[in-house]
Amino acid sequence: MLTGDDFTEMAQDIAELISDHAVTIALRRGGNLVGEHTVRIERKGSFTINKGGETEQTVTRYVIVSQVEIDIQRGDRFNAFGFLFEVAAVSPKQVGIQADAYMVQ
Repeated sequence: MLTGDDFTEMAQDIAELISDHAVTIALRRGGNLVGEHTVRIERKGSFTINKGGETEQTVTRYVIVSQVEIDIQRGDRFNAFGFLFEVAAVSPKQVGIQADAYMVQ
């Protein structure tokens, strides 16, 4: 069983991970700003979708890690590194949030 000290240590570890390459993103849901959050974004991998015939699309996935719980949902969008991203899935954790996103443009 995890104790309060365990959760504190986990939060400190995540904070250290984020501080190494912190990015501030402004989440948008529909046309509304949800909020700004400091997170870490890392490339997770890519896959190819066959769009029919000889047309293929390569999709690159990214993981977003937050030390604290933030208001993030599937379909939210944000800009980072000069690109537009869309959240594909959200995984609440015991400490913070982890979400998957893909580059839209």
